[in-house]
Amino acid sequence: MYPALSGHHLILWQLPPSLKQNLTRLSAFLDLLPSSFKHAFEFRHQSWVNQETWCLLKKYNAAVVFQDWKEWPQTNVATADFIYIRFHGNKILYTSEYTYQELQEWSRVIKKYLGQGKDIYAYFNNDSAGFAVSNALGLKKLVGWRPLFKQTPILFGHNFSSCKSMPLLLKFTIWQTNLYLIKLILM
Repeated sequence: MYPALSGHHLILWQLPPSLKQNLTRLSAFLDLLPSSFKHAFEFRHQSWVNQETWCLLKKYNAAVVFQDWKEWPQTNVATADFIYIRFHGNKILYTSEYTYQELQEWSRVIKKYLGQGKDIYAYFNNDSAGFAVSNALGLKKLVGWRPLFKQTPILFGHNFSSCKSMPLLLKFTIWQTNLYLIKLILM
């Protein structure tokens, strides 16, 4: 339907804090996922943070989500050919504003992985007080964003239902992903 968007679909899988590591279940789940989509996993229980999990994700080219909320596991292990970063707000969940110094540190992380040829997906979810857009623009400037990446430029966003300035590619990707998730649930 939109050939320019093929290969740009990413699904974020959030695991609840109560779900402890179960590699057998994760492996069976990964076997079911379509390889035409990129998959990122946000683990919220500490038991998932180990070499066994990273090896399994690498086998399927699935990413572990980098995030900085203190009550969830934090990691910066690359397990795929892309990196997915979620900025939830590191002081107050969904609300904190990132300082210039914090964004500078994240820009160094992003530049490191861009230098390794990885695509970067960044999502600012610290929008309940309206900081997501300004933080995203600040990080974009620090990274020196330009459309020279392997597949997809860095995508920033906040509230998908109300943001009119979000890039069409991101809006379409999220919309397409939501439809796909609904299809998975109904099957």
